[in-house]
Amino acid sequence: MFDCIITYSCGSFYKTGMLAAVDTSIVINDHALFIRKLETINKTSTGHIRLAVSITLPFQYSIQAVMKASLCIGKNQTIPQEIFTLCEKSLMSDVTSSRLKLASIYFSACRFEEAAAILKQVDALLSNKIIICLSPFILNKNHKFGSEMMGRRKKEVIDILQKEVALCTIFSRHEIICVPGQLVAEFYRTITVEDSGFRLRSDFWMDLAVVDSLSYLYYLQYLTFRTTGLLSDKDSAFTNPYSKYREYHTETSLNLIGHCCELEGHLLEAWVVYKMSVNLRPQNNAAYWHMFSIIGGLIMGL
Repeated sequence: MFDCIITYSCGSFYKTGMLAAVDTSIVINDHALFIRKLETINKTSTGHIRLAVSITLPFQYSIQAVMKASLCIGKNQTIPQEIFTLCEKSLMSDVTSSRLKLASIYFSACRFEEAAAILKQVDALLSNKIIICLSPFILNKNHKFGSEMMGRRKKEVIDILQKEVALCTIFSRHEIICVPGQLVAEFYRTITVEDSGFRLRSDFWMDLAVVDSLSYLYYLQYLTFRTTGLLSDKDSAFTNPYSKYREYHTETSLNLIGHCCELEGHLLEAWVVYKMSVNLRPQNNAAYWHMFSIIGGLIMGL
């Protein structure tokens, strides 16, 4: 039941077709109307309907904020306070995903001190709580929420989600300017006709950039430290990268580790990590783009 709540409240929006429009401004306007309808339902309904809406609204605020920020940054405009107000309202989605998207806005706007502060906050939340890491797109039959946990804590589902669950961080292409580094390649993981043939209807998430929040935290910490030195080596570097990747969207976590290896100049190590990623998911894997890039760089270097 918890899986269903996660999937339909947090992930099903990406199936609506609302993101299909090419023009980001159109998507933002349509999505704003969608949010207003949800807000109206939230004010006028009770019981389970209101609970369901209250779960999904913070995720919608986060999507709206990052789309608007991406548009502003792309046009070299100052990010208005309205966007950060939306971000504030989004922070009750779950423990990590909306906070990491806010950090992404700051990082992409070159406001590195603010990005570093958010990342330290997320790191502290992950350190101090029992976190259940989840993806709204991939069902893991091995994880156990268990009636024991919910009974022992005597908490509502929404309380568990907001305080103990770290959902994957999700970006659509309308948020692309706020997607740092090589994570952008995840939008283009379907490379060949053969790749397309391996995709199921349920694989719509492959048109998104979806990354485990813990892996993405480490990656953003690394990029922030590399850019500014604002974070300590302990907090930012992948000192033991192979122990960092997670059980959800593991190939993406490996691709980010590989990129860090590239940035450190360790091309052989990066290649090995990308090969690990490909072995896990031979089709529809952005690792191929990274491997092509390494080969191209070596050829051009010669």
